[in-house]
Amino acid sequence: MTHLRLTAAIRYKHFDIEQQVWGHEQTGHDPALYRRAAKLTGNACEYCGHVSARNLLAFRDGNPENTHDDNLTVGCSVCLCSRQLNRLGANDGVMVYLPELAPADISRLIRTVITARRDGDERQQEGAAMILNWLAAHRAETERFWGTSHPGEFGQALLQSSPALRESLQQRLRHVALIPNPDIIAVRSFSLSLTPGEWIPLYNQYCRQS
Repeated sequence: MTHLRLTAAIRYKHFDIEQQVWGHEQTGHDPALYRRAAKLTGNACEYCGHVSARNLLAFRDGNPENTHDDNLTVGCSVCLCSRQLNRLGANDGVMVYLPELAPADISRLIRTVITARRDGDERQQEGAAMILNWLAAHRAETERFWGTSHPGEFGQALLQSSPALRESLQQRLRHVALIPNPDIIAVRSFSLSLTPGEWIPLYNQYCRQS
């Protein structure tokens, strides 16, 4: 007898938009919500797993009015940029085509680059610039296919789409990644996700795969 193993289709959701609720921007979030979210998640980023007391409050459905425990989470500053595409401007980052890298790996690289640019010695800063330039160079593939690498334009497309079309667009973007401008990431004490000695082998590995 032949047994068929059925699996559900993978739903990719590397990008999302933040719902705009009147009043929340002005007042900010209750600090108690963050404390609840941190306790529920162990302060681990929902999207890449980075554990830090400096992670930020996030809402799984993007709705800040839904404060149930199952909707509260935390995210690192890098990952949250991809979940708030509609808030990003022309200078806030670029959308790149990088199918070889998982979103969590990109977040770890970006965190390491940010730390090295800010706190590293000359060699580390040069390595960080090389990695950042290599990542950003993949915007060309996105521009050829989509006509733009502006994250805000993708955010507006998601914002203006119906739920069904939005999900379809999210699936089509599964190999696209956001490389945020390091300068828009809040100045925070990131722990290094990769040691400087690991950068060059990782860079060379993905260059060979590209």
